[in-house]
Amino acid sequence: MLASFLSIAFLAGCGQAPQSQANTQGATGSQASEQKSAGGAITVYTALEDDQIKTYLESFKAKYPDVQVNIVRDSTGIITAKLLAEKDNPQADVVWGTAVTSLLVLEQQGMLEGYSPKGIERVSPAFKDTKEPASWVMVTHDQEEALTMADKIVVMNHGEVVQVGAPEEVYNKPANPFVADFIGAINFFHPSRFAWQQTDSERLLAIRPEHVRLLPHESACALPAVISELEFRGSFYRLFLECQEAGQADSELLTLDLLATEARKLGLSRGQNVWLKFPPENLLAFEQEHAAPGQGGAG
Repeated sequence: MLASFLSIAFLAGCGQAPQSQANTQGATGSQASEQKSAGGAITVYTALEDDQIKTYLESFKAKYPDVQVNIVRDSTGIITAKLLAEKDNPQADVVWGTAVTSLLVLEQQGMLEGYSPKGIERVSPAFKDTKEPASWVMVTHDQEEALTMADKIVVMNHGEVVQVGAPEEVYNKPANPFVADFIGAINFFHPSRFAWQQTDSERLLAIRPEHVRLLPHESACALPAVISELEFRGSFYRLFLECQEAGQADSELLTLDLLATEARKLGLSRGQNVWLKFPPENLLAFEQEHAAPGQGGAG
């Protein structure tokens, strides 16, 4: 999951569900209040499925083993009705995994509070609430949307925050292979591909498709490849290349992004032999224990 925001990184959760309590002791609101008063308990309303809740709870319990989490699951509609009924005496500490339409209903009842962060004047009016203080939060799986709209990006994996940073930082300096693969396209490969370069054989290497250099003629210290597919994407072409060096049994699929004007100038076509160079300054290296999501191709 990727959460992007217009001033600070923040992950919002909302929800509830039927009386199939999805935690240890799915307590009612009043029971949760009694437990909370004794200390160490929170009540969560959510519409998420049991398997989704389990993943997040495992991460939460690992960090906060002494906190009792009482999950109350129900449909979005019932959650909304409960929140409205409990407006003057809230029973939930967290509302997690409910619909945006529910938030709109709550807003109409004056149950949501706006927030105008520092630097709000720098946000494009197209992406900004006209009210003062403003109300907003965005959770998205669309990487381009996040990179375009956010000042900070929070990348989460199975409920764990794995990286927080500016869009440029997260894209160009991903913390691990998961982030590299999640934010944009990426090629993963083993250092053995670069026997002619000084690389750490214990680390997994990666490079963005736009950083791979294509040479139309054979060159020293370049990796031979064959164009297996070309995709026209408007201002650029995405090339899918099969790489297989002498002595290697299996070929490897890599991707390369090339400006459309350059691709037309070179007259590229399927089955054409080309050579690839990987600028050292654009290579990313990760510890091998971080398994690559899809080694040998762009994500």
